[in-house]
Amino acid sequence: MQWDGKWFLLTLVAILIFFTIGIQVGIAVRQERVAQSLFERMENQLKRYREETARLLTERDRRIQQLEETLRQGSRLMETSQTLLSNLLPVALKGRLLYRNIALVTTAEDFDRNVVVRIQRGLQSVGATVPVTVRWHPNSFCQATPSDLLELVGNGPQNREGRDQESIRKEILGRFAHQLRWGGGDDWFRRLARKGWLEYEGTVSAPTGSAVVIVAFQRERDMNLLSSLDQPLIQAMISAGLKVVLGESLSLARAEIVSGISRDGAPTIDHLDTALGLWSLVGALCGEPGDLGLRNSSKRPVPDLAKLIGQ
Repeated sequence: MQWDGKWFLLTLVAILIFFTIGIQVGIAVRQERVAQSLFERMENQLKRYREETARLLTERDRRIQQLEETLRQGSRLMETSQTLLSNLLPVALKGRLLYRNIALVTTAEDFDRNVVVRIQRGLQSVGATVPVTVRWHPNSFCQATPSDLLELVGNGPQNREGRDQESIRKEILGRFAHQLRWGGGDDWFRRLARKGWLEYEGTVSAPTGSAVVIVAFQRERDMNLLSSLDQPLIQAMISAGLKVVLGESLSLARAEIVSGISRDGAPTIDHLDTALGLWSLVGALCGEPGDLGLRNSSKRPVPDLAKLIGQ
């Protein structure tokens, strides 16, 4: 029988092909086993992660509920304390501000009537009279044109020449402070109100000895407005002989605006919107020096209560 090399080669090629296929199948089977093992490990790991995540979320929810309950209890305690302090104020400090005329003046853009009314009632509960409340509109006043400013102080040659807006504003604020201090009628107040620079309720027919100036409620103040209105206004009021107390709300977004105002020793209170702040306000109006409040710049939270009550 004659040897045929062609069939030999075909057989060899077939064997190699099947051998290669077998190797590939073996590799595929092995890879499948490895992949299956890896998949199972990943599944187990993910399962542990899910279980751990669920446990942590449950723990987080539990702690949040505990914190919310603690905050509710703290809020109820705070409300109870506020109510107690408010009720004690007219009893413990009865007549402490008797025969005192005290004006309320606000210079903040975000006027809060509730805070102003609370302060007014608190002062009245200890004997004070609040003859007038003034709400300045700082944007309108500081954006007034030179002609509007000159219209109030007089448009004579001495006012037109060599006068800048800052000096004219100071003169207007000086007249405001003088009329607030010594009374005599509402003429100047009415003229300022017609310009849209302020609103006022009450009367300034009688002299006023003290003024509470609220410079901030909840929003930050524009520093340009502080320097153009608040600073010269406070200086004018002090120069006119008014006892000035500066205040802001504890809920103020940016803290300690009053601490940045030059005030010639006038006391400050940074929690006027609280019952404790009313006690501090009465103390400041009775002569308690320094800065009272709960923020870092304040020297102490309240005045000497034993001394204040025993006066």
